[in-house]
Amino acid sequence: MKAFTMIALAVGLAAIAQGGNTIYGLKSTAAGAIPSTAPTRLFSFDGSTGAFTDIAWVTYNGNSVDADALAYDGGRLYAFLLDGTGSRLVTIDQATGTASSLAFYQGTAMRGATIRNGNLYALDVISGSAWNIATINLSTFGLTSVGLNTTIANGCDLDFDAQGVLWVAESNAFLHLDPLTGVMNGISADNVVEESQNFVFNAGFVFDETTPGRAITMDVNMNDDLYTYLLPAPVRSSLTPNILGSFNAGRGDLAAVPEPMSLAVLGLGLATLLRRRRS
Repeated sequence: MKAFTMIALAVGLAAIAQGGNTIYGLKSTAAGAIPSTAPTRLFSFDGSTGAFTDIAWVTYNGNSVDADALAYDGGRLYAFLLDGTGSRLVTIDQATGTASSLAFYQGTAMRGATIRNGNLYALDVISGSAWNIATINLSTFGLTSVGLNTTIANGCDLDFDAQGVLWVAESNAFLHLDPLTGVMNGISADNVVEESQNFVFNAGFVFDETTPGRAITMDVNMNDDLYTYLLPAPVRSSLTPNILGSFNAGRGDLAAVPEPMSLAVLGLGLATLLRRRRS
């Protein structure tokens, strides 16, 4: 009976892993000499099929905003509103795009964010620092800053893989980042030019939690496409081309539900235990 139960659980986990995961995204507006400006559009899509849903303009106090650094804890969407003087941490209503303020960090420009184990990690492209914001107690928003060992571009995002390694996508490169020391190490780069004869500029990046190593990016160079990679190999495949094609992207960001342990990893553990029981 125990063996049957474990087999059923493993099969169930495998079925879940094959299903699509909802990914949320932001697309701000191109602004010439500056990276981005208002307005910003909120959208979502199926991580497996790329099926796309246009949701709403992001607003704060009734006004359009330049929003970036999106993160999702499974219940709430977080982002940063950029106004040239700092970054305002907000929650965003998943149906209406309405933002509600939580905290303001003077002199920062947060361009990438992710959540893991109750902490929100964000990249500040002004000071070149990795920021850690505790989100367990939403009344305090304690912030710890660690300087990076290199500068980063304003087209960047970050996410943890299933093994707990923090990855950064910066322009066409993929790197590892130690959030405790700020040390970044280059892993690979997508050096295949697009039809425009330019490299991709991946401003959005997220791991698809249903498939270990499968990453999804948002390229804001030219056509604003969604791509997939099986990292560490930097080989891209098209998922959804030319999203929200009525306007050109300034920057953008992607976010998915964080998983403390991937279903695939758990499934492998169950399979190993089953083999031991048979032997």
